[in-house]
Amino acid sequence: MKQIRIGRASDNDIVVANPEVSGHHATLYEENDGSFLYVDHSTNGTLVKGKTVRNGQVRISRNDEVVFPGGERLDWAIVGGTGIPKTVRMNQTRPMSHGWNPNQVQGAVKSGRNEGYGECESVMDTNPLSFGKAISNVFSNYATFSGRARRSEFWWFALLNVLVVWIPYLGWVWSLAVLIPGLALAVRRLHDTGRSGWFYLLSVIPLVGWILMIVWFCQDSEPGTNRYGKNPKLLKGTR
Repeated sequence: MKQIRIGRASDNDIVVANPEVSGHHATLYEENDGSFLYVDHSTNGTLVKGKTVRNGQVRISRNDEVVFPGGERLDWAIVGGTGIPKTVRMNQTRPMSHGWNPNQVQGAVKSGRNEGYGECESVMDTNPLSFGKAISNVFSNYATFSGRARRSEFWWFALLNVLVVWIPYLGWVWSLAVLIPGLALAVRRLHDTGRSGWFYLLSVIPLVGWILMIVWFCQDSEPGTNRYGKNPKLLKGTR
């Protein structure tokens, strides 16, 4: 997988010289099948296929419209080509349909960096885990209280518990068998939101503690790496 870094900073593969564009605004990953994954790292976002993508990602195809803050469109002719001159002007040829200032800005592609863009960085899997994968994660980390656990992993396991505990006789055995992995999962889920696992002790407080736990367990993963480890949504093989 190739990567093309886009932004205002001079160390990007494509440099967009506009103050509205972040220093390292986005990364474009080219898949083996010729499709692309556009990952936005900015706070003001990018207009992709008519929708704003802000600090997120979307799959696109060559020639899909990508518009940066300031109105500059990505010129697909300079993506992945060969013999590209050091400086390329990305001309704006169509009227803008959004609120950004449609001033033309200049893009530059650094020479000699059109192939072998290096290892992917921070590619996130935003799809929930499957039921099977979630349960497998729980039992493969049977007594692991360190690290982080995704929201989907926690709630698939919670659903399984609700279904099994009502089965006569088996429910009691199941409850004892999953006591430790369930506790470990709850701690890792709190870690994933940036909280200490000791907060789980609040669950002994009737009503108030339960509500707090539900709210926290429903929260999404804390972005990036926190003090408990890497974001569990980070795809394997990326950094």
